[in-house]
Formats: sequence, C-alpha cells, structure tokens
Amino acid sequence: MDRRDVVRLGAVGAVAWVSKPTIVSAGMAHSCFEERPKHIRCKMGFANAPRIEEQPCKALCWATSIAYLLRGYGAKISTDSVVHRLEIPNTCRSRDDAAIIPRANGFWRDDTGRAFRVRVDRYADMVPGSYTTEKFAPWVVALSKHPLLVGQPGHTRVLTQMTYIDAPMVLMRQQKLVLRDPWVETPNEVELTYDDIPDPLFMFSLRARAA
Repeated sequence: MDRRDVVRLGAVGAVAWVSKPTIVSAGMAHSCFEERPKHIRCKMGFANAPRIEEQPCKALCWATSIAYLLRGYGAKISTDSVVHRLEIPNTCRSRDDAAIIPRANGFWRDDTGRAFRVRVDRYADMVPGSYTTEKFAPWVVALSKHPLLVGQPGHTRVLTQMTYIDAPMVLMRQQKLVLRDPWVETPNEVELTYDDIPDPLFMFSLRARAA
C-alpha cells in the first residue's frame, strides 16, 4: 500500500454517523487538494459531530466517550451504565484507560433493554515523528467510517476530524486533530496541532451492531 492508496481508501466507506435519538447527524467528509506540486493536504472526519456530555471527573472520560459513541449507533445509554457494564468502580480515580476500553467488546443491553454487540479494535499509537504509510493508513480508513477513541491513561477523548499532509521528503503525518473532550474543565471541542499532540496517543475504534 502506498501513500496514494491511503487517500483513496480514506475516501470510501463514508457513512452517516447519528448521535442521540434526536435528528442529529454528522456525515463524514474527506477532501484533498494539492497546495503546490506534489504537496497534498487532506481533511477528513465528522465536522458536525455533536457536543459530548460533560464529565466532571477526568478519570471517567473513557466511560463518557464510550457512551457518546454508542449513542451515535442508536443505543440509549448513560455514562453510569457503561461504568457498570465494564464492572469498574464508579470512583474518580485515574486508571489505565487503554486497558479498560477493550473490555467493551461483547454483548450489551442499553438502558431500554435493547441488545447489541460491540467490537473494539486497537490501532498503533500515534507517536509524533515515527509515522510510516503502513501505520497511517489504518487511522485514515478507520476515521473515514466513524470517530475514534483516543487519549492517554486517565483522559480519553473522541477524535472526530484530522488534517494530514503528504509531501516529498516529509513523513506522512497529521497536521491537526479535532477532538470532543468530555472533561468539564476543557473546551468541548479541542484542536491539537502536530506539536500539541500527546506522546503517545492511544487509538481505538468502537463499533456496535444489533445482537
């Protein structure tokens, strides 16, 4: 797979991403243009992703972020229900979010009793300065389908948009990330430039389907 394949694959498989039982949708968009010869800039993701529920406890942002994505698939579920389902003590104590999130795999029932199944997949961590096309391609393809869970231990957020560049003699890399952050002490929508991105940043996809 070469760099042009990344652009091509990221442009297919776009789906409407619906959050909450209200009429709120955030259709995926992926656009690329040539700023100058052989210098490509692409922007992709869900520009109209709705606000995420505020979470007063930073250490529980993983649960609020999971609930946000599950509601995007049509489930009616609260942060407390996610914490209970994953059998994590509902206390404001920092934990290893990357170890907790995979526990969401499997059978669920939402707060109305509706059954569904969840699949969680982990991708390579985003580590500034260490990108290859092989690492970058899965991020592009995954974000072309749905927002992603990203973060560091103790603070999970939802990646909704990414701008990246592809140019000769430059590592293919993201230029800006747009995140939905549930922590009440930060803006609900956060933009991170290349230099602002935590090192490393874990990345997970979470998908749900009817059981």
